[in-house]
Amino acid sequence: MAKTGFSFVKLLLWGAGAGLAFVVAAGVAIKILLPPEKIQKLVVEKASESLHREVRLRGVSVGLRGLTLEGLEVSEKPDFAAGKFLGVEGFTLRVELMPLLHKKVVIDEISVEGPIIVVKKDKKGKFNFDDLAAAPPQSKKVQKKAEPAGAAPPIAFELKVGKASLSDGLIEYSDAGTGMNVKLSGIDAVAKDLALDQSTGKVSATLSKLAAEVSGLKLDVSGELALDPKKVEVSGFHGRFDQGDLKLAMTARDYLSAPDVQLDASLSELDLDRLLAVKQATMGSGTPSEAAGKGTKAAPAPAPVAASNAPPLKTKGKAVLGKMTYGNAKVNETTLTWDLSGITPDMRRVAGTAHLHIAGGTIASSGSQPQRNGIVKALMFPVTIVQSIGKVLGPILPGLNNLLFTEVVGDYSFDRGVMTIKDFHMDSAVAEVRTSGTADLGAQRLNLIASIGPVVVDVTGTFDKPSIKPRLSALLNPGKDVIKQATSILKGFNIFKK
Repeated sequence: MAKTGFSFVKLLLWGAGAGLAFVVAAGVAIKILLPPEKIQKLVVEKASESLHREVRLRGVSVGLRGLTLEGLEVSEKPDFAAGKFLGVEGFTLRVELMPLLHKKVVIDEISVEGPIIVVKKDKKGKFNFDDLAAAPPQSKKVQKKAEPAGAAPPIAFELKVGKASLSDGLIEYSDAGTGMNVKLSGIDAVAKDLALDQSTGKVSATLSKLAAEVSGLKLDVSGELALDPKKVEVSGFHGRFDQGDLKLAMTARDYLSAPDVQLDASLSELDLDRLLAVKQATMGSGTPSEAAGKGTKAAPAPAPVAASNAPPLKTKGKAVLGKMTYGNAKVNETTLTWDLSGITPDMRRVAGTAHLHIAGGTIASSGSQPQRNGIVKALMFPVTIVQSIGKVLGPILPGLNNLLFTEVVGDYSFDRGVMTIKDFHMDSAVAEVRTSGTADLGAQRLNLIASIGPVVVDVTGTFDKPSIKPRLSALLNPGKDVIKQATSILKGFNIFKK
């Protein structure tokens, strides 16, 4: 029995030695048949022919551990005289040989070091990679041969990657039409157990690290990712965004034809001043109110978005923001829940409900107001009204300059692109605030009534140019001097238009 065990061990050792000899022989054969110089020339020729751009490659190395490309660069169209579109300092691919016999591609590791991508958009809306994304022209001479009857379908490959990493990446984006310039630097990502099943199109991976930085604003998260032709699922994502703790879970079904997104997200804190500073640095301009404060002419109000043929988005979810600061304003935990459908760029088919709750804070009437867009802007319009009126009524009600409140509740419904404020109230010791009415998201028009203590105002006009008219007759039993003083003050501000 002992002799049999010893023979079995020798057999295992012999098999391991034979396997190692095979791998060494395969590596030697690869170096003989495809020396680095030949691989380098082949990569450059084939890449240039396929991309219709100039390609450079500093070096190639082939060994038992895999293939490494060094100093890969791709030009703008047609050559480097027009600039560099893409560059990679190092690319390493390590493949297991034996699984190839079973129609499986098992990669020990893929690593990309120092990738740089320069994305440009011209004034006509065309990107510098549009020619790469376009389908290659079909040659008239090449015709696809008909498959013989009863032919076996091609065998699907199964791809598995033990580890895929990207380090020190950089993405530069510029838009000639808007003047926007964004530099996303320090991009690091590590994915483990990445799998691709060609028969189902399913991709799954554990993203153990994803980090990036824009103008000092940092993101560092990790989580699980699964993707197939019908669904994208992000689960257990957690990490940091700027100074706050971030948690995120998302499922997107039918994302190509009829997107249905469920989202659950939370961020412990947000410094809106820092976020807007990054926006100003990348966009090259501030908010219209900031521009007006600098003596420059504010941009005209944008026209409503034309009707779109884009597939409508359906979404349901919850977002929680622990605390937010903006100038002198401080807001405690804010919770937004929603169940909406029919969301398109023109916003004319939105339907559903939304609910807002803010657990106290301070709203400052002084300073500029952050720009918001679409549904978020409509939801927060009552707060914008409070800020605007606070600037005017400060001499009468000083507490409105920095309004301390204990709670904000907003209850909204949507039907065919029109938002109805079913209930919006703000509890404060200074004055009770209530708002009701409608906002047409498609036409971007307002029809609201707001009350702040004894002052009632009608809010009409557009989202970007609201007209706020006071109802002085609605003041609760004021003296004549108070009415005269309020009228004099209100008429002195152009936000109250007759």
